[in-house]
Amino acid sequence: SGGPATEEEEQHRILVNVSPLMYGHGLLIPWGASCLPQRLSSRAIALALHVLTTRNDCGTSARDDDAGWFRLGFNSLGAFSSVNHLHLHLLFPHEAYPPSEEEEERRFGFPVERAGRRWRREIGDGAVWIDLLEWMVPCVSLQMVGRCNDNDVTSEDFLQKTVARFIQTLEEREIPHNVLFIPERKRQRRDRKGRERDDDGGVSSRIIIIPRQPQHHFDSEAAGFNAALGEICGMVVMKSSRRFEECDEEDIVDWMTRFVALEEEVVLELVEALAVS
Repeated sequence: SGGPATEEEEQHRILVNVSPLMYGHGLLIPWGASCLPQRLSSRAIALALHVLTTRNDCGTSARDDDAGWFRLGFNSLGAFSSVNHLHLHLLFPHEAYPPSEEEEERRFGFPVERAGRRWRREIGDGAVWIDLLEWMVPCVSLQMVGRCNDNDVTSEDFLQKTVARFIQTLEEREIPHNVLFIPERKRQRRDRKGRERDDDGGVSSRIIIIPRQPQHHFDSEAAGFNAALGEICGMVVMKSSRRFEECDEEDIVDWMTRFVALEEEVVLELVEALAVS
């Protein structure tokens, strides 16, 4: 209508997923009445970061640490998004793994969260780290680790704007992408001069962005699984028990590297452009 947004248009809905991958799997529908397309605008990124840090820090976890915190996930069009309306997945990856007899052996988060890094760039005088991860599909981790030098911009805003610039570049180049929003406990850190940074002990954010080949390059029926966010991050859901029994890690990595991964040179080019922008 062009007029001010109504109260209903400003509401965000949380829905139960009719095909859950784990206990608690739901959908966050930002500004649901506005019928927005499936793209991560700067405003949607800001909302995702706000939900991630505030709801994970208000006693919703069953533990005092971050083991049971939820993640938010996004599949763009062309990256196995099932519908073209704005939605993010509410994910509880610790629910996807059976408990171990030894508590310290339990696995929390997605396997990609524990991937090593190939190299790192720092921007905003070290306020945000940009890491290229050592993973079967080249992916980029952005993490807030300190205060931004610009007194008019908070570190959270700087991270949000950096992620938004990267997503915008991917959209302009028509590169499909999957995105994982990860909560992390803030810890005392030091800057490059050895000075302690004043963290408040709350929740910080880490975002893993996965630029990838369009989904039509991936034959999910032949592979026996989709190549959406969960699978790329290491939680592979097979389409049949037969394929589950005959498939192994080498097989999955081969499908991912051939039909999902972008050439590393392209990802490096994207990250370098982000670091100097």
